Amino acid sequence: MAADAGVPACPALIWIAGYNVSLTLAHDLRKQERRRRLLKERKSAEQHEFDLEDAERLYRTARRAFDGGDAPSAARVAKKALALNPEHWSTLDLLSQIHFQAGQVADAAYYLGLMRGNPAILSVSYNLGVANLKLGRKQDALKEFQHFL
Repeated sequence: MAADAGVPACPALIWIAGYNVSLTLAHDLRKQERRRRLLKERKSAEQHEFDLEDAERLYRTARRAFDGGDAPSAARVAKKALALNPEHWSTLDLLSQIHFQAGQVADAAYYLGLMRGNPAILSVSYNLGVANLKLGRKQDALKEFQHFL
């Protein structure tokens, strides 16, 4: 493109009444996309916070049901809490207790295995040792008992 009357031929500029106005369309699109991404992240963080609160509420409901003798209901509610927060250690512990008490040792061992991610829970290795012993896995039980000690 040739320049007209001293106006440079630049596709990124628009000349309006002698003033050059930069086309900021790409910049505006990037800003809008960044704003959308930040809003989505904020909404996700808020939803996560709600999920954590709901998981805690569901855990307390499940704990009351289990303490009241309704283990099947407690397990159902605890699994809902776990769906909202897979790392809710108290819920994992409750589910392991429910299954262990019901004689479902393999399921209890599964939930105990998930709890190994929390080093603050000292009884996990011991309980996994007991579960493995009941399942006839003597070598695994020995490893867990040694880890406990």
